[in-house]
Amino acid sequence: MLEEVIFRGVLIGKLARRTPTWVALIVSSALFGALHLRSIAEWPLLLNYGLVGLLLGALYLLSQRNILVPISVHVAWNTMGFVSS
Repeated sequence: MLEEVIFRGVLIGKLARRTPTWVALIVSSALFGALHLRSIAEWPLLLNYGLVGLLLGALYLLSQRNILVPISVHVAWNTMGFVSS
């Protein structure tokens, strides 16, 4: 939940006041992706994690900035990963 509040609620919110919304979405997604890398050896996964951030950010914006939408999807995503491993 904290990741969603930070990356969607705070970061997109603050950046979108100063830049076009699409720029805020891209920056937030890239930072989200970078945060999920556990080591420099995982850099090829940056695109995957960034795309997940892009999806969550787009859901946030399309839901008229309802933070519960990306939180719900993120929880479901993490739960599926946990259950499948």
